[in-house]
Amino acid sequence: NGFRVKGQKESVRITIANALGSIGDNASKAIPILTNVAQDKYEKDINVRKNSIEALGKIHHNSKKTVDNLLVLWRDSKNKPELRISISNALSNIGKEAEDAITVLIDVLEDRDADSDLRNSVVDALGNINPNHKDVNSILAKTFKSANEPYTLRKKSAKALEKIDIPNKKVFSVLTQSIKDQDEPFEVQESAIKAII
Repeated sequence: NGFRVKGQKESVRITIANALGSIGDNASKAIPILTNVAQDKYEKDINVRKNSIEALGKIHHNSKKTVDNLLVLWRDSKNKPELRISISNALSNIGKEAEDAITVLIDVLEDRDADSDLRNSVVDALGNINPNHKDVNSILAKTFKSANEPYTLRKKSAKALEKIDIPNKKVFSVLTQSIKDQDEPFEVQESAIKAII
C-alpha cells in the first residue's frame, strides 16, 4: 500500500518494487500498481519507474497483458533509453511469451544510432525470447557478422546464437566464416566457437 503513496521516499519505493519482483508470480496482485508506476510520466525519480518495469518482467502471471503494457510504454519512452533498457530486460525475463515484442526489438538493433547499452540489452532479450525465430536468428547473425559493430555487441550476439536449438545453416556459416577469418579479433572468434559448440 505504501508503494502507491507518492510522498514515500524513492528509495523505499524502489525497495518495494524490487521485493515484489523477487516474490514473482505470488505478487500478481501488484501488477496494476507496478504498471501504473511504470507508466507515470510525472514520477520524479526515473529509478522508481525502472525498478517497477523490471519487477513486472519477473511476475509471469498474465504475461500477455504485461507485454502489451510494456509495448505501450516502449512507444511512449522513445527518447528515454534508460527506460527502454528496463523494458528490454523485463521482456527478456518474460521470455517466449514476449514474442509480440520481437519486431520493435529488432528495429532498435538495426538502428546503429540507438543507445549502445540499449542495443546490448536488446540482443540479450532476443536471445531469451526466441533465438529460433527466423527474424531473430537472422538479425543476430547479421549483427555478429558486421565488422562495423562493437566487439561487445558482436560477442553478445554470438552468445544469443548459442541458444539456438534448431540447426540453422545460415547461422552456422556466419559463425564458421568468423573463425576462419584471420583479421577477426580473437574474442569474437572465441565467441563464435562457443556458439557452435
